Amino acid sequence: MTSVIPLSGARDARQGAMTLLQLDEAKILLDCGWTPDLNPDDLVLLKKHARDIDCVLLTHGSLRHCGALPYAIAKLGLNCPIYATFPVQTMGRHTVHDALLTKKMHEPVDHLFTRRDVELAFNRVTLLRYSQPYPLSGKAQGTTITAFAAGHSVGGTVWSLKRATEDIIYVMDMNHRKDAHLAPTTVFHADQIAPPLMRPTLLIASARLPVGHSIRGRDDALLHPALETLKAGGNVLIPVDARRAFSSSLRPGDRGPSTRSRTRSASGTGSELAVLHATIPLSRARRVPLEGDELAAHVAEKAAAAERAREEADLLAKNKSIIEAELSDDEDDDDEGVVADTPTAAAAAPEATKLQHRTHATFVGFDAYVRDNPRARFPFVEHRRRFDEYGEVIKPDHYMTDADRMEKERERAARRRQEAEEARLDQEEAMDVDDDKDDAPMKYVKDDVSLDVHCRVQVIDYEGLSDLTALARIVPMMQARTTVLVGGDDSETGALFDELAKAAGGEDLDDAAEATPRLLAPKVGDVVRLSAAAQVTQVKLTDALFTQLTLHKYGDYEIGTVSAMVCAPAGTAAEGTTAAGAGVPALDVVELAAMQRPPPVVIGTLRLSDFKTVLDREGFSTEFNHGVLVVNGKVGVGKNGAGELVLEGRICPEYYRVRKLLYQQHVVL
Repeated sequence: MTSVIPLSGARDARQGAMTLLQLDEAKILLDCGWTPDLNPDDLVLLKKHARDIDCVLLTHGSLRHCGALPYAIAKLGLNCPIYATFPVQTMGRHTVHDALLTKKMHEPVDHLFTRRDVELAFNRVTLLRYSQPYPLSGKAQGTTITAFAAGHSVGGTVWSLKRATEDIIYVMDMNHRKDAHLAPTTVFHADQIAPPLMRPTLLIASARLPVGHSIRGRDDALLHPALETLKAGGNVLIPVDARRAFSSSLRPGDRGPSTRSRTRSASGTGSELAVLHATIPLSRARRVPLEGDELAAHVAEKAAAAERAREEADLLAKNKSIIEAELSDDEDDDDEGVVADTPTAAAAAPEATKLQHRTHATFVGFDAYVRDNPRARFPFVEHRRRFDEYGEVIKPDHYMTDADRMEKERERAARRRQEAEEARLDQEEAMDVDDDKDDAPMKYVKDDVSLDVHCRVQVIDYEGLSDLTALARIVPMMQARTTVLVGGDDSETGALFDELAKAAGGEDLDDAAEATPRLLAPKVGDVVRLSAAAQVTQVKLTDALFTQLTLHKYGDYEIGTVSAMVCAPAGTAAEGTTAAGAGVPALDVVELAAMQRPPPVVIGTLRLSDFKTVLDREGFSTEFNHGVLVVNGKVGVGKNGAGELVLEGRICPEYYRVRKLLYQQHVVL
């Protein structure tokens, strides 16, 4: 069963990107984004599924795509492998840490996460390169993930997931055009979709769209107003995001009478600037030192907390010593033999032990009861074998192979590296605390202020996103069986949905249920079940049948035809076993008399331009004439309205040679 659950960001651009993909029993989290507010109430759905997630895939290093990762690991119980590229890991670490420091300037962040949590979370990321297939383990075993360039940010990723008959593509914020410092996405290149990303069974795509200027006019729209403002003696403020090179410019305008109003920054052509003259009420938070009664109460509370911590530590140490003493007594009781009373042992033993040896018979290892016999020979201590409810207790180290020992040594080395990393983080955190420590404890206070704003505002889109026209062209070219739109606000999702629905024969977003089952735009929390997209039946092949198979290599698969009869697994019906696999039908060899030869099946796709290259290599003279590939002026290869290949020509040696080469480009079963 395959299902998609948008946990955040679907039809609401104010939220972080977060989508849960379920493949049978495996749950894969696609992105783990948050907002700059770092509000835990936005992660209610993630909290519900966090402990059951088996894998996390990150696409970009922005707060919108990976901001909630440290909080999910530290507070929500997320414990699974995480995969991303190196730039996404590095930029994500700095972005989340910067967001935490910004939040700390305005209010306490003790209930969120610490810098240590950020480091530990991103240190767990498994780094992958582009076009590197990587098999997953655990419940996701059998699934292979591959990263492709998204073109939206440095290290941005388009994820491909392959599992049995499922081929899933996750495209979150891509750019098909070459930018100043970024190459375009590999999804769409030279007016073609990359072959590994063609015809997926499920496409999960973002509906976010760019705003403002086109890529051709944005540089002039930024430079001309900035230069004019600087020449006039004004100031220009340009906020820049290094991950996506997003820029906006603010320039002061002529000072005039203040008016109280609510305005929004406008975006448009390069000559359209929003002039803002307003008095904006703000609530500013700041840190101030504690004084007077507040300071005394804080010091008393800290002292009481330190005293409670000392009492708890003393209690834990006392309990630990009692438990260790009881364990040592149990080990002494488990010894069946006791060392004989030799002179050396008697000299080293305390008086109480000597008295016990003189007054009690002691069982030693030479099968005799002796009393005060220092001349007893061949003494040794024979320890009793220990047993539990499963039998004799053994030491696994005695039965380990060299490979097992090497694996255990690698685990120890990884554990030592992790402990060293945690120690380093503890030291850095302690240094940060010392650096941030003030003479007096601090508290947060909020002041209501009025900000007089007299400036001109211009928004210039440097974010690097494919526009509506490009997405409406690229998505249908991928020929996905089912397309699910996530990300973007409601208007962006509706606009893209309308364009894709027109291409698929639907109407609009309001008629999504009736338009087509291949195009869906769920809201946050909606469960999109796609199990009906493919009917798959699991069967077993008997050894006799498997040895008769003839398999042909096609791409990443080996395919072949089977003539067999369906039967129950051997021994299941008679024995009534309930083991795993019971009840799964098996395919066995069918008798030759009952076998019918199946009609031949041709598998594969061929482009006429590629076939022309093959014919030219074989020495044929080829040319295109009205969409038909003409070979030596005698044979024509074309396609009909249904996309089927058609071979025409007169009977001659060239006809049979071309037909043979044409068959060789396919798999014939």
